[in-house]
Amino acid sequence: MVAYTPGGFSPNPAKKKPKGRLVRILDLFKRKISRKRHNPTPPGVQTSIAGIQRQSQIKWYSRGVITLVFLCAVVGSFCWVGYALLMRSDVFRLTDIQVKGYRVSSLSQILKKGNIEQGVSLFAVDAKAAAREISSLPWIDRVTLTRRWPSAFEIKVREHRPLALVNVENASGSELFYLNNKGALFAPLRLGQDFDYPVITGVKWEAAESAKQLPQGTVAESALVLLKLAAKGNAILPIQSISEVHVDNRQGLVVYLVDQPFPIYFGTEKIYTKYYRLVKILERLYRKKKIEGIASIRMDYMENKVLVARAELDR
Repeated sequence: MVAYTPGGFSPNPAKKKPKGRLVRILDLFKRKISRKRHNPTPPGVQTSIAGIQRQSQIKWYSRGVITLVFLCAVVGSFCWVGYALLMRSDVFRLTDIQVKGYRVSSLSQILKKGNIEQGVSLFAVDAKAAAREISSLPWIDRVTLTRRWPSAFEIKVREHRPLALVNVENASGSELFYLNNKGALFAPLRLGQDFDYPVITGVKWEAAESAKQLPQGTVAESALVLLKLAAKGNAILPIQSISEVHVDNRQGLVVYLVDQPFPIYFGTEKIYTKYYRLVKILERLYRKKKIEGIASIRMDYMENKVLVARAELDR
């Protein structure tokens, strides 16, 4: 006997629809994952695989480093050979050296100090080192060096412009130094050099070697201010008419003119105001022909007063 259940039997069962390619691939992938979960890789095998992978990476990096080193060596060799060829090439031999702007410094001094000579390769000249060495010459203020390819070199120098001379006093004696408008004592006066400048006296240093700059905030610096005013070219009191500016810590500045024997006492303050006030006084004295017989002029007499002392009053 066969048990019969209504609705549970179909005389014509439907055929199973075949799965598509994508579905079969997904099923295969799921079965593999399931197998891996149920059959995990042993730890020893994992370690071996990691070691093999590490060794492979090390080999790959090593090959890359070796290749890079080889390429650098090849490029470096080519560069060295090229540099050697350029250094030996006659095309870049220095045949023309032009030096401009020097007056007191000599051509031989500049070339020797810069270690520049004809016949060397233009590539071999160290322009920065040459400029640094040339700048160390006493009269040189600024240097510009330019390569003119393929075989020329140009040196432009700007020398210091003296404003005055400073008589530096020390334990061993005294020495005259040139002073520029920045207050720098840049070079000692040598035999045969121009000394037609105002002289600042009364400045003392312990050693002449330390005389590089007028000390700031002192009476000596006030002398620099006065001479810079006179250097502007006033017709009544130009810098050429000043022969000496004496620095005295008690009296301040004492000025002497080239064509007059009397002292002019400036003090230490309001140099600008006193200078132009003196210009007006001298202009009046010259115009009225009363400059003769003056014993002294005191610009520091009172706040707004100037004392012009005549020689006959002291008799």
